[in-house]
Amino acid sequence: MNHEAAARHAQGLRSAALTLHAHSQRLLAAIPSGRYTDESSFQAVFDQLGHSVGSVVLLSFAIEVMIKAIAAKGGVDPKRTHHLGQLFGALACETQNSVEGRFLTVWRLENEADPPTKLRAVLDEAATAFEDWRYQFEGKQSSLGANIIRLKWAFVAIQEEYAAP
Repeated sequence: MNHEAAARHAQGLRSAALTLHAHSQRLLAAIPSGRYTDESSFQAVFDQLGHSVGSVVLLSFAIEVMIKAIAAKGGVDPKRTHHLGQLFGALACETQNSVEGRFLTVWRLENEADPPTKLRAVLDEAATAFEDWRYQFEGKQSSLGANIIRLKWAFVAIQEEYAAP
């Protein structure tokens, strides 16, 4: 695996995910008082849900690729799985600890408080989001609780780890 190409790919996925997320937030904000007032507001909510699904899928995939880039950069052949928790758990303990520390730092910079959970818990919560959110219309809901804000900061921490010497 070419870790540099993988990291560039992951950054592009993240950018697309955040663009979709911002668009979905604008759609949702346009609905008066968050209620269905007419057919167009119902359509706006429906559109927002589709964009939210896309943003979670892309961001979880970006995290997967960036974790694999870290593994490849360290000379390890990354696991062939989409499971974020397993991928993160396969990294060296010192790398995991470093990324956890970075997550705490980037979270505090944005939120001025400790994160509500550790990075590993965020990744376990969203472990199969890439697969589950793509197929949510089939009724499978094992990781539909993935939190895009936590995933956003998880990506930043993982990306910083990749960029570190």
